[in-house]
Amino acid sequence: MQDPKTPVNSLGKILTLTRLIPGNGVPVFFVARNLDIPEWYLQGLEDDKIPRPNIDRLALVLLTYGLTLDLLDTYQMDPDLTTTLFKRGLRHNQELRNMDLGEEIDWPDTAAFAQGYGIISMTDKADRHNYADILRCLRQEFDATSIPTASQRYGVAPIIYWQIEAARIPTPAKIIADLKTRLHADDLTPFLTTSDLYQAISQQLEEDQDNLPASQS
Repeated sequence: MQDPKTPVNSLGKILTLTRLIPGNGVPVFFVARNLDIPEWYLQGLEDDKIPRPNIDRLALVLLTYGLTLDLLDTYQMDPDLTTTLFKRGLRHNQELRNMDLGEEIDWPDTAAFAQGYGIISMTDKADRHNYADILRCLRQEFDATSIPTASQRYGVAPIIYWQIEAARIPTPAKIIADLKTRLHADDLTPFLTTSDLYQAISQQLEEDQDNLPASQS
């Protein structure tokens, strides 16, 4: 008899990402309040620090997170759960045909997500930043624009751009080339190694006033 496949994602990871992505980052205490259970218990489940509850309580927890036992089984074996949940979140916010508009979607913060769940890092020990940091700095500090608008600039879907900026997937060569053009640089190493990314970009673009922000946030 063939052994069942080992789950890729734990119950805690599925609950956490479901709360952060389709749930638009609703706080743990709010979910716990709806369940009428202690917040520490739910946090323990998300952190995989307490045993899996019995089937009745598990079904109640899943229902509050908008999940079912069947979805749980599917998500446990999903190798790209973040993308799956983002697509689910997009469907909940608007029709798929309007996905590229996306302005009404409460996109999770890419910096916070990269810190907790990012999987892409630079290999050079001298690097203090990665391409995702450069993209985020340009979008937030210089362009003051949204995820969908930035995605259009780089020619990818919003969900793909978000994953790149959140360090979930590698930055494509085309976007790296676009960054070099944007920054008027043949080599992005100075931006990867600098201790002050904002200042480094500001100095690089100081002769191009259209790219500079009105003030540093």
